[in-house]
Amino acid sequence: MRYATGFLLVGLMAVAAYPALARAQSADAADVTANWSNVERTSNTVPTTQILAHSFTLRNNPMHNPEFKALRDLHTNDTRLQLWFSVTRQAVAELKPPTATETFWDFTSIDPLVEDYYKNTKGEHHINIGHHTALDVQCAGRAGA
Repeated sequence: MRYATGFLLVGLMAVAAYPALARAQSADAADVTANWSNVERTSNTVPTTQILAHSFTLRNNPMHNPEFKALRDLHTNDTRLQLWFSVTRQAVAELKPPTATETFWDFTSIDPLVEDYYKNTKGEHHINIGHHTALDVQCAGRAGA
């Protein structure tokens, strides 16, 4: 309840302050011009992409091949592979907690995606895999889980 009250208070303050801010901005307005024939510096930005684990990245999906071809044709650096929960088996290798004598690791859905990612990203620094899905099974026994 405290957070809701705080958000409401901040929202009301923003609404109340808006007219004064709008007047201040219009009084301080400045004209800006650009001289496109004068090069100050050349951008060093690099196009990057992020590919998410989802149904399109499953090999039996008709969008799989066009998606990975487009990724390959972009020739990006620093492409990130994000293993999300939308297709759980593509993101989590152990869906059951281990017992005292057995574990239940299964990479059969993750490995094809990682393989396709490496085949289609030849950029300079493409080793960038994010694994950000945590299930209750992984957090069992931790405080707050």
